[in-house]
Amino acid sequence: MLALFSLCLAALGAALPNSGIEPPVQAAPDEHPWLIQAGTVIDAKGQRFAPGAVLVKDGKILAVGTGLVAANAKVRDFGAHAVVTPGLIEANAEIESIDRAEEGAEITPRLRLADGLDPESRAWAGLRRNGVTSAFLSPGGRAVISGRGAVVKTMPTADERWILDPAGALKATMGQEPSGGNIVPRFGRPNSIFYRRPTTRMGVTWEFRKAFSDAQLYAAARSAGGPLDPDAQVLADLMASKGEIRMRARLLQDIRTAIRLAEEFGLRLVIEEGIESFRSPEEILAAKAKLIYGPTLFEPAGIVFGFGFATGSVRQQETDRNYLATPARLHASGVEFALGSADYAATDRGLAHQAAIAVHFGLPREVALRACTVVPAMWLGIEKRVGTLEVGKDADLVVWSGEPFELATRPVAVMVDGVFADAQED
Repeated sequence: MLALFSLCLAALGAALPNSGIEPPVQAAPDEHPWLIQAGTVIDAKGQRFAPGAVLVKDGKILAVGTGLVAANAKVRDFGAHAVVTPGLIEANAEIESIDRAEEGAEITPRLRLADGLDPESRAWAGLRRNGVTSAFLSPGGRAVISGRGAVVKTMPTADERWILDPAGALKATMGQEPSGGNIVPRFGRPNSIFYRRPTTRMGVTWEFRKAFSDAQLYAAARSAGGPLDPDAQVLADLMASKGEIRMRARLLQDIRTAIRLAEEFGLRLVIEEGIESFRSPEEILAAKAKLIYGPTLFEPAGIVFGFGFATGSVRQQETDRNYLATPARLHASGVEFALGSADYAATDRGLAHQAAIAVHFGLPREVALRACTVVPAMWLGIEKRVGTLEVGKDADLVVWSGEPFELATRPVAVMVDGVFADAQED
């Protein structure tokens, strides 16, 4: 049954149209509004309109409801089986070409992922094929502190208005991933920068704590006229504002470490991935931490990654506790969460796939939709623009071939800022 489900979802992703590299576009003002009609419209605020319609002009939503009419409107009727929802929001995306951390050092908070964005990347079309219209792009996890992410729309434009927040939350990583590529000096003559700490989980924690402790000392020295340190300044500012830090933490022991470190330095915590979060949801609730859960994988050993060295390949299993009903269990425990797909975001295992798995294994459909729209919009600070279908909000929406997150359902059209993506990809 499980294998069949996996194959069905893989086939679903394969059925979506492929597209090549596409040039950045600049949406021109609409001469006529769009009237988008479907069998059902779900606004993600708790209302369903059947039949339903959405009226769009100049990139904004003018009306949502039943029986809408508009003079001179361009009508696009998707049929009685189609369902319209808000555009999905990927709360944790790592996309090709920018998902690596800067490996020259373990602590690089001054770096911004937005400085490496490629508006012509194939990844944007991959995200949209999953119904994603906005996303938080997260740096990779190979450094202990790897820099700041970015919040973007998934249809790049000729200007930079598609970049909603170029200096998003700071990213750190707990666990063995940051130490996985480093070499213990006793295993040879140090001849590269990777003969360095951390080489253990203890070392990862030490590097994080040292960076923030040094930033506390730096802040005192800076206030007395000391020199500027760009990395320390970012950390000092974050502590002074009691700001938000994202920590990738998969194992329960790493989730607990992330909670402890955030409390130690007065930071608000966002947990990325949280594969073993089902083991102790009460600790996440007590810490008032935000959780971006996923990806859920079918491999029994969970997430596996490897690094090549002269002496061979090292494969490190992060977790063997990949519990498929984790979203349902978190919901039953009272934990509000967003869904994310990390480095699968632009593939057929992206956000639509992750939500389908969650629904299949017991998460209520309306909760899954909220975890892909309303919750990430609030957490990313873009809820006034996206996340629900409301008058005045950006015209970001998805038209599904049927009820969202069913095995045979796929996005058939995606609109970002009032522009149909499928029209550009045909």
